[in-house]
Amino acid sequence: MPIRMTLLDRAIAVVSPQRAFQRIAHREALRGYLKSGDTGRKTKSWRKNNARADEVFSTDGRLTRERAIYLTENNAQVGGAVTALKDHIVGRGITTNCEIRYNPSADDDNAQAIKDREAANQKVEDAKSRWLERAWHVGGSRMDPVEAQTLRLGNIIAAGEDIVHKRYLRDTTRSIPLAYEAIDPSQLTGATGTTAAGTRNIIEDGIEYDTDYNIVAYHIQRNSYALRTDRVPAADIIHSFRTDRPGQRRGISWLAPIIPKVYELEDIIEYALVARRVQSAIAVLVHKNQNGIGMGAAMPMTAPPAGESSTDTDGNRLSHLQPGMIHDVGTGNVTPFTPSQATDLDDLVATIIRAIAVGIGVSYEWCSGDYRKANFASARLGENRTWKRVYSILVFFVRRTESPMHRDFIDMGRAWNLFPAIPQRADAYAASFSQPHRDWGVNPLQEVTATITAMNGGLTSLQDECGKRGKDWRNHLKKITESNEFAKLLDPKLALYNNAQTGLFQDAVAASNDLGGDL
Repeated sequence: MPIRMTLLDRAIAVVSPQRAFQRIAHREALRGYLKSGDTGRKTKSWRKNNARADEVFSTDGRLTRERAIYLTENNAQVGGAVTALKDHIVGRGITTNCEIRYNPSADDDNAQAIKDREAANQKVEDAKSRWLERAWHVGGSRMDPVEAQTLRLGNIIAAGEDIVHKRYLRDTTRSIPLAYEAIDPSQLTGATGTTAAGTRNIIEDGIEYDTDYNIVAYHIQRNSYALRTDRVPAADIIHSFRTDRPGQRRGISWLAPIIPKVYELEDIIEYALVARRVQSAIAVLVHKNQNGIGMGAAMPMTAPPAGESSTDTDGNRLSHLQPGMIHDVGTGNVTPFTPSQATDLDDLVATIIRAIAVGIGVSYEWCSGDYRKANFASARLGENRTWKRVYSILVFFVRRTESPMHRDFIDMGRAWNLFPAIPQRADAYAASFSQPHRDWGVNPLQEVTATITAMNGGLTSLQDECGKRGKDWRNHLKKITESNEFAKLLDPKLALYNNAQTGLFQDAVAASNDLGGDL
């Protein structure tokens, strides 16, 4: 953009060049700001929408969710990246470590109080593990708790929201009647603007609101055949989604920013394959044929060799060549056709996949599986960046879905005397959730050395490192103690077992080639 200098600027520049430059810089900045609101050629494709957030998500959200779900099921890059996120975040399952405390500031030094607290925590954890085995349902059938977590996390990423129906099923096989049913977000009806029978409430995008715009019920469509719709009170629904705009009532797919790029990638690959297929099907190309004689006929001033014909068995003139067929077209000007090499396709595809990876929040290598240009340092940086994304999603998932269910279980368990009463001075809901299972990275031996250095420097702790690998640090210390005692029987000087850190990473060093080795 050329800089415009007025006559006044030129006059001021004679006296004060600095003042003239400031005037020009200020005017050009203002000009650029005004240009950003222009509706010219470069911005004509932008959508202008001044509607409220709930209106925008109501009209565009459903189509975006459908496209995102299609990509996770049918596109290799998106499906692979989302599956990797789900597998690493959920791992063996997100479990609860209860931390019921009896006034910890006063009782931390009391051995009996610590023992009682650990016993109470263990009872709650055991009761919750037994309950979870029969807690989850989908489509009327029972579902494994780890499978349920993976399903719900996939809904949040692809559909932008997770819907869970709290149900109360009484039978002798359940410790408490509380159960959960996973609801597909598409089952939330798209009805909008209708009035619920007998009330002044309104329904927008399947959610019913009262006159104060509070959510009072959800309208869930059970199937697409009988079009049966159930009205479920809002108190029995856990609706989790990330709020991107004030006033938002439903979730939007986390994959929305990358959907155009993914479709561009599919088109580029498809067209490249079609071009290669067409090129490979062409054997020769006739450059000149002044007499208009078609392929298969004798070229000008030539004739077919003795015993050969320019027609097929039915007398029809040949118009194309089949694979493996050799045909004498004579001495005309014939140009052999060699398929061209798509030299820039790989770089173009890599550029688009890199943009998709940025949109999802993972490294290029995770999204593409291409490690050809990666060294240890770059691959480790990519892994660390991806794991930051994994941990941030875990925190969101636990806060919005797992924590409310944990509180529901504590309340129901106390009401049904499933475990001893928790003193009122204790925090009955206090709990920490297990972290994703993290493998040993690009080079296990180097990762072990880096972890030991970080622990010695106070940058991490045994609790954190065990949590990253899906282990309970307390049980791990017990195992170290037991193995230490056994090692003393074999070697009183502990020459082969010199410290706890060596024991901590012994299995990882022995399995240095196994990226999924346990701690």
